Amino acid sequence: MNLINLILTVVPDPEKTIKEMGRVLKKSGTFLVFDKFVSKNKKMRAGQRILRPIIKVIGTDIGIDFYDVYKIVENTFEIVEDRNVMMNGLYRKITANKKG
Repeated sequence: MNLINLILTVVPDPEKTIKEMGRVLKKSGTFLVFDKFVSKNKKMRAGQRILRPIIKVIGTDIGIDFYDVYKIVENTFEIVEDRNVMMNGLYRKITANKKG
């Protein structure tokens, strides 16, 4: 299993990162993403909207929708879990298997 811990929201190109992850992962491999994303209902809370530009300058983007990033590999991977972990769903644990 490959662990992607708090990476996709800090790299300059999360789509390129997840694509490379898909390329190097073995057939039937699994990746686990733990990161902060826009909630599943795709709505940012008022505090998030206010803080996003400030926090983005520091180096992380709390306004990324995982499924927008995931689109680039959705034919390669199957999501098996997407679970809220902390802070009312801001932090999520997402597990996906590479299709064999």
